[in-house]
Amino acid sequence: MTTPDPSPAGKRVFLAILLVMTLGLGVYTLHSAFTALHSTVQGAPPAPADSAGR
Repeated sequence: MTTPDPSPAGKRVFLAILLVMTLGLGVYTLHSAFTALHSTVQGAPPAPADSAGR
């Protein structure tokens, strides 16, 4: 009994992980940029990490 080549499935999983990581990095970068911009405009210290999204 031979098993089919798992290459296409592995490639799909790899691409999915790569896409998720890229999106996560983009969201993190935008959040950092907007937090820095907001603190610069208001003249206040950066927001604490646990206040994100509230």
